[in-house]
Amino acid sequence: NAYHYRFSYFVLDLQSTMTHIHQRIKPTNMASTTDELHSSVDEFRLSSFIDRLDVMKRQEQSSIYHISDCLSAQSRTRKASLSSSANTNADIWCRSQMVQWCYDVVDFVHFNRDTVLSAMQLLDRFVSTNTSKSMNVIADRRQYQLAAMTALYLAIKIHEPQTLDISMMVQLGKGAYASSDFYQMESNMLSALKWHLHGPTATAYLEHLLPLLTLACESGNDRGHLRNHAQYYIELSTSDYDLVTVSPSKIAVAAIINSLRRLAVSTHAFLRI
Repeated sequence: NAYHYRFSYFVLDLQSTMTHIHQRIKPTNMASTTDELHSSVDEFRLSSFIDRLDVMKRQEQSSIYHISDCLSAQSRTRKASLSSSANTNADIWCRSQMVQWCYDVVDFVHFNRDTVLSAMQLLDRFVSTNTSKSMNVIADRRQYQLAAMTALYLAIKIHEPQTLDISMMVQLGKGAYASSDFYQMESNMLSALKWHLHGPTATAYLEHLLPLLTLACESGNDRGHLRNHAQYYIELSTSDYDLVTVSPSKIAVAAIINSLRRLAVSTHAFLRI
């Protein structure tokens, strides 16, 4: 019938075209072709990594993802107080406690520790917005704790394959907050952040920078050791409030450099650009 005739004609036309193409292809050395293919793939991957780094850097430099030092003044006030109970403002100590709490939670449920970086970035950006809601959080430790827990809840929803039910958050809060408190804080944070929730983290930079590095005298384990050490430094930076205003890209580069220096003692690995 007409359908089979058109299909047969298409197949014959395709075969004719392929034969013509093969006739025009010059014989080449297979090894050379494979090397060229690998080179093209490497160039494409390199270009892809660089393009993504450029996008991340432009995100990082935008005012949307800006983080300010909002807690240092509160910490000085706490030190000047005769007792910590005299000051109810959130401070650096409160933040460090919530960072540790977040790591304890993700470790217990076997989530990725990188999720804590995203959670603290959401929290730090939120308190930097200078909205009435964020100012209330800074002025009340109980609200700051709720905001930190909600930031983790948000980060888990964004980055993890499974989510924590809101009832679990209530349980983790030991009954200090109701489900409605979490929902209200989530709404406040989303509104203040204008739904910009995917800021680049130091770990994201690390994953894009490592493939661009060449290690001299590299063994099979060097790159894995380098990544583990750098990730450890990045996790430490999350708890260090002095680094809260330092850009994620700088933290990632510093983590890589410090890791290279530490590993150089035993592996003689160094950076070659």
